[in-house]
Formats: sequence, C-alpha cells, structure tokens
Amino acid sequence: MSNWSFGQRVIKNHTITVTQNGANNLTDAFSAGVTYVRVTANTSEVFVAFAKVPVAAVTTGIRLVANEPKVIKISNLDKMACIAASGSPIVYIEELSE
Repeated sequence: MSNWSFGQRVIKNHTITVTQNGANNLTDAFSAGVTYVRVTANTSEVFVAFAKVPVAAVTTGIRLVANEPKVIKISNLDKMACIAASGSPIVYIEELSE
C-alpha cells in the first residue's frame, strides 16, 4: 500500500466490530517487525490491550476516543484485544512501517 503517515507506510489493515464481550475482539498477530500501529474507533470509545495473549478490560485498557486515531508502539508479533463499554463500534487497525 502507498499510504503514508508521519513518514510511515500502512502495510496491513485489520477491522474488528467490537462487542461488550471481549472474547471475540482479537486481531491476529501483527506482521513480524511491525513496532507501531494506528488505531481508530468509529462511533464510541473502546478499550484496547496489546500483548502476545492480550486481555482488554474497561477498567485497565488503553482508552480510545471515537474518531481520534492513536499511534501505539507495540512489541514484535503482538496481538490487540479490544472491548466496548457500550454499543458495537468498529475499530480500524493499521500496521505501520518506515
């Protein structure tokens, strides 16, 4: 892909329709060597967590406000889990590369 952001290129996209039950709100492992992802929720806030086996919780997750993209540094081959406090927002995740 040829999209650029702050000198970084989007190399892969993930999309998750988030529920209030965190069991199904998990990405595959991000591509090898990816250390930054940009995450955006579309209609309401979501809470995310990153790890090899992440668990997202409303009380401990990283809060993403709707329609405000956030770039987050991750570890190699991490996954992202997310959960919604209400509704069923869609979360867009972009793997970034230099």
